Amino acid sequence: MERVRFGATSLDHAVREWIMVRQHAATHRFFDVVSTVGGVSPMQWAGIVLAIWLWTRGRRRAAFTVAVSPLLAMLTYIGVRRVITRDRPPSAAGLREATSSFPSAHSTTATAVCCTVAYILWREKMLSTPVALVLAIVPPLVIGVSRLYLDVHWTTDVVAGWIGGALIAFISTIVYRQAESTQR
Repeated sequence: MERVRFGATSLDHAVREWIMVRQHAATHRFFDVVSTVGGVSPMQWAGIVLAIWLWTRGRRRAAFTVAVSPLLAMLTYIGVRRVITRDRPPSAAGLREATSSFPSAHSTTATAVCCTVAYILWREKMLSTPVALVLAIVPPLVIGVSRLYLDVHWTTDVVAGWIGGALIAFISTIVYRQAESTQR
């Protein structure tokens, strides 16, 4: 299969330029920590550990749904990267990542896991609505912005990751609700 290659858009360049002139050492360190803590593996493990915890509490349907979201995220960004290839920004920070930049794996995984977890814990009455909304929105947003600030992704990579992660969370909630309706 031939891969599709595409470059950065005018939006990507404009956002990158805006960020690059506002770089600050302390902010860079903050986003470096965010990017590490909110990385693909930590987010996958967070989903797996929570799924195990839910399973041990007899919430098997919730556990299954939470466990599926990091797997779907991984399959999504790997699958897309097999078809679409895109160079990363020429990092001003000297960071080099060898993989294709589209979509952002950090944004895809964080959005899929956080949105799924927020929904499931809200439906299981383990989180209030405001807390669930914060969990669904803030971590993926900050993690995605960290990837832009660190100059390892283009804006459209991160936005595509957010959209992909949200679709995965939506699919996960459908699976959860289908399992709920078959239990009745």
